[in-house]
Amino acid sequence: DSGERDSGALRVNPSLGELAESWNGILDEREAARRADACRRAGDAAAARDDGAEMLNASFESISQGILILDSRLMVTRCNGAARVLLGLPEETPLPVSLTEWIDEERVIDSARDVASGKSRPEATELESDSGSVLKFGFRPLRRDDRAAALVLVDDVTQRRMAERSRDAFVAQATHERRAPRTNIRLYVEEAIEDGVSERDRIEALQVINRESRRLERTISDMLSVSEIEAGTLTLREAEVRLDTLFEELESEFQAQ
Repeated sequence: DSGERDSGALRVNPSLGELAESWNGILDEREAARRADACRRAGDAAAARDDGAEMLNASFESISQGILILDSRLMVTRCNGAARVLLGLPEETPLPVSLTEWIDEERVIDSARDVASGKSRPEATELESDSGSVLKFGFRPLRRDDRAAALVLVDDVTQRRMAERSRDAFVAQATHERRAPRTNIRLYVEEAIEDGVSERDRIEALQVINRESRRLERTISDMLSVSEIEAGTLTLREAEVRLDTLFEELESEFQAQ
């Protein structure tokens, strides 16, 4: 119950294979079900009558996603507290108000206009601010008494996008780190088995092979640690480190450069 709930943070890079793609597919289905449930709850709250209004208002305000309800003229008729926070609005914002007074991004306005008029159901749009925060806008049609309206869902996906960029950078680095040791191991194996190689050179080649194999093992261990971080099961293991040996290995590895 206390594990990671953000689907974006749980995604893995598709380049890792079919299992990664299958896992991402499961997360997409989970995210779609969550959004559908949020839309259903918001729609129920918006279409409710005065009976039980207090309870419905509490439910509407408790939803973690920002919710804006628009009429056909793109006037915001209702919004919850999460929307005010994400859009940086005062807590007591008078309604109705034109959506263009809150958002000046043309893509969001055009998408909201299309769904409110019943023309189409646009794809979600992401906006990144100068500070680096990323807001995701989703659009759903909403009809009340044969009048067209729109539901706009606002999500803060900043951490999700940062996690994805960090994960992609790590996978690219790990791919390189796996390739370099394999190349070195192959070259020094060929040298070690050549005829006429001195015993000293053969021992040195075996030492390089041993060092590169341990380097490859560390890279694989790092990749497994990423999976543990995503699953929330990573525990730090403290141990003594032979710094003299570590520095000797680093010096030998980068001596050519």
